[in-house]
Amino acid sequence: MHTQKGIAPIIIALIVALLASGGYVVVKTNPGLAKKLGMEKQVEKEETKADKKGETANWKTYKNEKYGFKFSIPKDWATTQESTGKTFSESSVSVTSPDYKTVLHPGELEYYELVQGGRITIYVQEPSPKSIRTLKELSDFNKLGRDGGPDFKNERVIVVNDEDALLYDYEGGSRGGRGHKLELLSENRWVSIEIQYVTADGSKIWAEILSTLEFTK
Repeated sequence: MHTQKGIAPIIIALIVALLASGGYVVVKTNPGLAKKLGMEKQVEKEETKADKKGETANWKTYKNEKYGFKFSIPKDWATTQESTGKTFSESSVSVTSPDYKTVLHPGELEYYELVQGGRITIYVQEPSPKSIRTLKELSDFNKLGRDGGPDFKNERVIVVNDEDALLYDYEGGSRGGRGHKLELLSENRWVSIEIQYVTADGSKIWAEILSTLEFTK
């Protein structure tokens, strides 16, 4: 398994490739593990590179001291610190575009639908729950409801820099818009990155933001 610094190139290589190629990722499948988990492999190898130059040099930097990571965003974008407790959902930070907008849908299953712009949310839980220490346990957990509902689909096992990970796609549903989610376990950490957007026009900016992600400890 990789150290926390080692997670950065894993995440960047996967997400940048995913966005740049419109849904394909620069990785290889793990046939044995995929078969064990009963997943269909929907991954295509295609080389691509992240554009780390240009406007990113003038962006502002967000640094998370608690979980040891930093990244850059355009000056008119915003970050929201949500690391207020010990649960997975609270140990996170979100990045939103200037035009980011959600609409509340009240009712028994109240939720906010994304209707404009986009958002990236990075979750890090350390240590990971005792019940989730393998990719199989993480997959089973997701199928129970956290990410296993109608919004998330196309679960597949991928390998990035020899690290096994789970990748999901979704469109519409209670989250609104469309997006991708990557989840991996490294050492004793559970790392999850979710990207939501309404249109595909902003895919380049998401790739550029994630190309600046760096783990600092």
